[in-house]
Amino acid sequence: MSATGRYEHSDAHARPLLFFGFGLALLLAGSMAVSAWFSQSLSDELAGEEQPSPIEGLRKAPEGPELQSIPARELELHHAWEQRMLTQAAWIDPLNQIVRIPIEDAMKLSLAEGYPVRAEEQKR
Repeated sequence: MSATGRYEHSDAHARPLLFFGFGLALLLAGSMAVSAWFSQSLSDELAGEEQPSPIEGLRKAPEGPELQSIPARELELHHAWEQRMLTQAAWIDPLNQIVRIPIEDAMKLSLAEGYPVRAEEQKR
């Protein structure tokens, strides 16, 4: 066999391959054009319609705080109440004999009663 006879004699024909490639390119370009048109028409349609949030109907504006009509007077009343709580004795629970006493009186009673100490500290 000669060197020129060493090739395949049944090569693929170029013309059908070119037609197939050209047809495939046209099909791809057409499908891209249809896809772009469809996408554009949908986006135009959606842009024309107002899409409210599905949660929007569930929301309600928070209620504001109740405003004080005379804040300085209410602050004075609150301070007066605090002062009464700290300085006046009163029953908290009469059945269980729980009493609220002023802080100064509580400290005097604590010092008068003394604090518990351990037996080893008493020997010193």
